[in-house]
Amino acid sequence: PSNYTSPAPITNTATVTNTTTDPNSANNTSTRTTDLAPPQSDIQIVKQVSAAAVTPGETFTYTLQVKNNGPSDAVNVTATDTLPPQVTFDTSAAGCTAAGPLVTCPTIASMIAGASATFDIVVRLDPAYTGTGADILNSASVTSDTTDPALPNNTNPAGAPPVGPAGADLT
Repeated sequence: PSNYTSPAPITNTATVTNTTTDPNSANNTSTRTTDLAPPQSDIQIVKQVSAAAVTPGETFTYTLQVKNNGPSDAVNVTATDTLPPQVTFDTSAAGCTAAGPLVTCPTIASMIAGASATFDIVVRLDPAYTGTGADILNSASVTSDTTDPALPNNTNPAGAPPVGPAGADLT
């Protein structure tokens, strides 16, 4: 199974018996040992921005999807996202928290092979922002205590949100 860790190595013994007298009973048992490699989990993260258009001062959502591609279960999986200076953390129903620009999502103690988790991070665009959104780029990352054979998919940038002109409601 994907979460098997011990004993290592695995030893299997087979014994044959018979009711007839065996002239060579020394060859009635065979033992084989299989060494186990350490567990490996290819964890990956995909980050998306979910905003058709956002104006300065409004919120939009970054969605982080973490997946364990296996073959083993992953231990202590943590997704993080360092926000660009043009946005600030607003909220996360998934329990992600911010310390300055660094957003950290709840650690998954054990993520079985094939499992995935989604974290939504709501951010607010700076009300004084005057750009088009093309410069609002950042990447999310995922780590695990389990050896990962494919590190390049542990970081994923999201596209920039389209930004409309700032508006003021003056009366």
